[in-house]
Amino acid sequence: MQECSYLPGHDKPHKKPHPLARFFPVVEVLATHRLPDYATDLLAGIIISVVLIPETIAYASLAGLPANMGLYTAIVAFLVYALVGPSRQLVVAPVSVVSLMVAAALGPMDLTPEEYVACATILSLVSGIFFILLGIMRAGQLENFISHPVLIGFTTAAALIVAITQVPHLLGIHLHSDGGSSNILYTLYLSIIHANECNWATLLIGLSGIISIVLCHRISPLVPGPLVNLVLGVGIATALAGITGTKIETIGEIKGALPAFMLPKLNEPWLYSGSFHLGDLVGVGLIIGLVSFIETLSISKIMAGRTKRHVDANRELLSLGLANLVGAFFQCYPAAGSLSKSSVSFQAGSRSQFAAMTAVAMVIFTLLFLTHYLALVPKACLAAIVMIAVYHLIDFKQIIRAFKVKKTDGVVILVTFLATLALGVQMGILLGIIFSFGYIIWQVARPRVAVMGRQEGTTAGFHDIELGQAETWHDLLIIKVEGPLYFANATLVENSVINLLADYPEVRTIIINAGAITDMDSSGDKVLWNLLRIMIQKEVHFLMVAVTKPVLKIMGRSGFYEFLGPENFYLALPEAVAAMDPTSTLVQSVGCGERS
Repeated sequence: MQECSYLPGHDKPHKKPHPLARFFPVVEVLATHRLPDYATDLLAGIIISVVLIPETIAYASLAGLPANMGLYTAIVAFLVYALVGPSRQLVVAPVSVVSLMVAAALGPMDLTPEEYVACATILSLVSGIFFILLGIMRAGQLENFISHPVLIGFTTAAALIVAITQVPHLLGIHLHSDGGSSNILYTLYLSIIHANECNWATLLIGLSGIISIVLCHRISPLVPGPLVNLVLGVGIATALAGITGTKIETIGEIKGALPAFMLPKLNEPWLYSGSFHLGDLVGVGLIIGLVSFIETLSISKIMAGRTKRHVDANRELLSLGLANLVGAFFQCYPAAGSLSKSSVSFQAGSRSQFAAMTAVAMVIFTLLFLTHYLALVPKACLAAIVMIAVYHLIDFKQIIRAFKVKKTDGVVILVTFLATLALGVQMGILLGIIFSFGYIIWQVARPRVAVMGRQEGTTAGFHDIELGQAETWHDLLIIKVEGPLYFANATLVENSVINLLADYPEVRTIIINAGAITDMDSSGDKVLWNLLRIMIQKEVHFLMVAVTKPVLKIMGRSGFYEFLGPENFYLALPEAVAAMDPTSTLVQSVGCGERS
């Protein structure tokens, strides 16, 4: 009988993927793309580029780097990711938070322009190596080590820092301050007291740029607000200069050449002497890498949700790592996934990595032939782009919701926010992570030991007596331990059970509901032996219910299971209660924390 290759209701057999597709997902597209798809990607790439180019220049300025370095990053990092990255819509380029972190790390240092650029490429090198090592180790779950409240507090503070650093550019005033996060409040103070020196033409260009970007976005996300802002800014600057002769600060000359291969300057003497060392760059690069990965993976998940595709966190690590590693050899600084540009990519209808390649080609064309026109763009236009970008980083709804849902999450946001403002972006996120982990450890070290009772009118319904009315017995006590039993909390659990024995002197049977004890170490095992010894002395029957498999294995290895006896272990609470026949004793009704 001939085998049927396809039946209705079943998936058609997939064509065997090309061997290169494992390393270069873009190869997959060649087999499925048709001419209309290429046309769609071509248009999408052009739309991406008109947003990518002005934002890239603005973020390079924010990082304290020349505009061409931002464009180099948009070319190299974006192209490498398009070739090896799994996401078809993700745009990897300079982003505001990473640019701020670069400026905060390098700005306060006494570096020449050449040294500053060299350090930025080393940061890209460190981040790239960090990503690749994590990807090889399949550490894609690293994102779980930074809680959402930490990210909210960090991005909110970072957005505020960025906004304050852009105020002088919007006002057209010059301050004798590096604008770094270490003196951000002083920068704001200087901006306020020097506000009377405001260049009204610059302010007009900045405000008109902000308004134009907002209006364009409201009309359609596909309308290139940043490009409209640049054109409008150049027009206003030209008109004002012709009428009043007002001088407006512009981007200035941009090096119109393609990025050339250049080894990162790791052998420079100044990296190993003085107050600033290569080790400092490595530490900063690791933190920037961590933030970049979290941001990129979050955006990748958003894009995957919209396109119904799978997210491979380890593949994202390797792809982002390769993009930054290669970028370090072409005068790039750290890049990450951009939500705004990726959203434009999706809304423009990009179907594959060919949209990214088109955008890269447009950036190359701009770099080679249009830098003369970009040099005329007022710096206030860049400040307007950055201001709009950071506005979207502040999510007041999430902050309010965090305080409402759980106050400790709100406290984590507040601590991270204040630490970032006071100590800088690197220390801010580190302290936020430490604080959130400290809170988790504090919680685990203080597991809840609750008394349980039977729901009135039932024989099998049991719950915590603090949750509502429940029946308890004089001679039977049900205790639930909520959390793992290990060295940090073993003594607390032991004392809690002993105190309950003292509170209920008539108890002849204790049932430990162990369903929430997910793990146990030797200290936890010792506590169980101590409790068993006390109960034997007091002639109290000891039962255990719903013991999890990992804990049961530990009990078997320690001998506790055999010593207590299999007959004293039950799968469910109703069985254990029924076995004790508590109906012969007085049943009392308690609730809301009452103890009978």
